[in-house]
Amino acid sequence: MDDFKIDIFEQETGNSFPLFYTLNKKETCNLYNHFCDKMNIKELHVSSFELFQRKGVPLNDFNALNEEFKFMNLLSFLKVNCDFIFINWDNFQTIDKMCTQDFSNYFYDIWFPSSDDILLFSFYMDFIIMIRHDGVIYYIK
Repeated sequence: MDDFKIDIFEQETGNSFPLFYTLNKKETCNLYNHFCDKMNIKELHVSSFELFQRKGVPLNDFNALNEEFKFMNLLSFLKVNCDFIFINWDNFQTIDKMCTQDFSNYFYDIWFPSSDDILLFSFYMDFIIMIRHDGVIYYIK
């Protein structure tokens, strides 16, 4: 999680930022390997975001820029349930783990339109969601 997001949240709300855990390099590498297996990636150095756009299904009924967008509604639509969600910020260089409900409650404090492309998944990657910087959402089960 970028420090500036935490600072803005705490300055604007007067509250502590919701708890999250940034994975260490070994944990990140393990999740990346699992992602590669799931996505059948054989090429090295392929952008996970570009690949996801090719293989993922766009969810045209949802857009994160829509002011009525609620992340939990998206999960409900997809029939997905998980207590914790992993947030991949930058092509598996930085991954944060966060309570799914907190992520949903503070979505717009965490995801910044125009700058953030994120992949979201459970530990087992039984679902993977990409939310692009322009609000477009892709999904792979």
